[in-house]
Amino acid sequence: MKRQIISCFGFLCFLVSGCQELLAQSNIHGTITDAGGKPLENASVLLLKSSDSLLVKGTLSDAAGKYTLDNIQKGTYLVSASFAGKQQAFSKVFELNQDKIKKDIGTISLYNADVALKAVTVAARKPMFEQKVDRMVINVKSSITDAGGTALDVLSKSPGVKINLQDNTIAINGKNGVVVMINGKITYMPMDALVQLLAGISASNIDKIELITTPPAKYDAEGNAGYINIILINNPYQGANGSYFLSGGYGKGPLGSAGGNFNYRTPRINLFGNYNFNYIRNLQPGTGFTQVTKGSDIITGNSFTNRESTTQVHNIRVGMDYQLDTTTTIGALVSGYNSQWKMTANNGSTIQTNGILDTTITTVDHEINHWQNIMANLNIQHIYKPGKVLNFDANYIYYEDNNPNNYFNQYYKGSSNFLYNENVRSGKITPINFKVFSTDYTTTIGKKITMETGAKVSLSRFTNDISVQNLLGTWITDSTLSANYLLKENIGAAYTSFTTDLNSKTSIKAGLRYEYTSSNLGTQQTANIVNRKYGELFPTFYISQKINDDNSINFSYSRRITRPTFNDLAPFTIFFTPKSYFTGNPALQPAIANTVQASYVFKNYIFSLSFTHED
Repeated sequence: MKRQIISCFGFLCFLVSGCQELLAQSNIHGTITDAGGKPLENASVLLLKSSDSLLVKGTLSDAAGKYTLDNIQKGTYLVSASFAGKQQAFSKVFELNQDKIKKDIGTISLYNADVALKAVTVAARKPMFEQKVDRMVINVKSSITDAGGTALDVLSKSPGVKINLQDNTIAINGKNGVVVMINGKITYMPMDALVQLLAGISASNIDKIELITTPPAKYDAEGNAGYINIILINNPYQGANGSYFLSGGYGKGPLGSAGGNFNYRTPRINLFGNYNFNYIRNLQPGTGFTQVTKGSDIITGNSFTNRESTTQVHNIRVGMDYQLDTTTTIGALVSGYNSQWKMTANNGSTIQTNGILDTTITTVDHEINHWQNIMANLNIQHIYKPGKVLNFDANYIYYEDNNPNNYFNQYYKGSSNFLYNENVRSGKITPINFKVFSTDYTTTIGKKITMETGAKVSLSRFTNDISVQNLLGTWITDSTLSANYLLKENIGAAYTSFTTDLNSKTSIKAGLRYEYTSSNLGTQQTANIVNRKYGELFPTFYISQKINDDNSINFSYSRRITRPTFNDLAPFTIFFTPKSYFTGNPALQPAIANTVQASYVFKNYIFSLSFTHED
C-alpha cells in the first residue's frame, strides 16, 4: 500500500513541478464614476450575456470606483452598472475570445435619476436549470415555486432525482448510491439521517444545487449514482445583513418551518450562519410480500403498514472566514443538527401455506429514531498568483443514532381465533466518528489548460450496539439477533485532472484518481467478520460541444465504486412484521460501475441517455 501511495504522490508532484508559468485567466475590469467623474464606491456591477441578459457574475466597485470580474469564459457580454439615486447604465456589447485574456471596459458614468428614489434594485434572471460540462445546476434562488419548501422538496422536483421516504433513499437516474455534499463538503452520514437533515434545510437558504452524475477525479470515487452538491446562500455584500422566514401548511398532516440567516462582512472578516427548524407530520402507508419454499410447502406472506410519523429537525451552522492578506484566507465552520423522528404504526400480516390461510398477525409498532451531529472544519486557501491556488481542509464529524423500537404482536389462527400476545423490543445505538484531511492544488499550463491535483485521507470508526429482547416475564435478550459491532474503514486517495477549451465552443475535461481502502468489521466475540484491503484506479472523461446558443451536446465516461455502508454490513434488526425484518449482510462486496452518458440540450429542454455496467 505504502509503495502504491508514494508512487502515485510522486507522479502528482512530477506533474506539478513540470507546469509552465501561469498566465492570467480571462477577466473584465473597468471604473464606475458619477457624472462629474468622481469614483463611485459600492456601485453594483453585473456581467450579462448579450443574447438574453442572463446574469453571469456580479461584484461591487471599490473606493476608487474600480471593479474586476475574474474567471470569465469566452463569449459575448455587456456590463450593467447601477447605484442608488442614479440611472442604470450599460457598456457596449463586447466579445471575449482566446486572443483577449483581459478586457478593459473603460469608464461607465452614472447620471442622477430624474426622480428621487429611495432605492434602486437591479435584478438579473438566471435560468432554473443550467447544463455544464460535468454537471447540471439548479438555481434554487431564482425559483419562486420553491419558496417555503425544503431541500428535500427541491430535490424531489429536480430532473432524474427520486426520493423514497419509505426506505429513506435518494436515487439519480434510477440508481442509488448518491453522495450528498453541502457547500462542497461531503456530509459523511447514513442515508436515513441524511434524508432527515435535508428535510430540515429550508429552500430559502439555498443558492443552487448541482447534480453531478459523472463526478470528475477531484471527488471521491464512492457513489454509483454520483454527487448532489447543495450550495447555501453566502451574502457577498459588506456590512451586517440577514433574513428570517416562517411558513406553515397542511399536506397529509400539518407541517411548518422557521429560521433565518445572518452575514457580517468587512474587508478582512466574514461571519455567517443560519438556523432552521422543521416540523412535519405525515402518513406513510406501505405493503410487503414474501414467498419462500420449505420442503414441499410454499409459504406466502402479505403485509401492510399504516405509519403516522412526526419529524422535528433543528439545524444550525456558524462560520468565519479571515483574510490574512491578499493571498491567504483561513476559514472555520461549526455545524450541527438534532433530528427526532417518532412513529406509530398499525401493521398487519397474513401467512398462507400452499394458498391456505394459516396465521394472521396484528402489530402495533412504536419507533424513535434520534440523530445528533456535530461537525468542525478548518480550511486554508493560499493564492500564489491568479489561477495558482493551494487549498487545505481538515474535518472532524461525529454522529450518534439512538433507534429504539417496541412491538406488540397478536397472533390468530386463521383470521379470528386468538392464539397469544407477544412483546418484543429492539435497540440500536450507533456512534460514528470521521476524521478527513485533504489538500488540492490548482494551476494553469499555457493559455488553455487548467490542472487540478490533490490527495485525501479519510479515517472512520463506527460502533453499533444492537439488542433484541422478548418479554417472557422479564426481558430476555435474543443472542442470535444481538451484538456489538465495530467497523474501521480508512481510505487514502490521490488524483490529477485537466480541463481545456479547444475553442470557444468545445470543452474537454479528463482525470485519473487512485483510492486504497482498508476495511474491518468485527464484534467482541468474533473478529475479522470483514477484513479487506484493495486499491483501484478511477478514470473520468468529459467533452462538451456547443453548436449555437440554443443547442449543445455533452458526452462523459466515469468509473465509480460503491462500498457497502455500515448499515449494509452490520446485522442490525428492524422488524417489518414479526416474521420479516431488515438487516445487514457482512458478505457484501464493493461494486465497480462503468458509466457512459450522452445528453442533448435544446434551449430549456435536456435529453439524456446513460448506460451503466456494474460488477
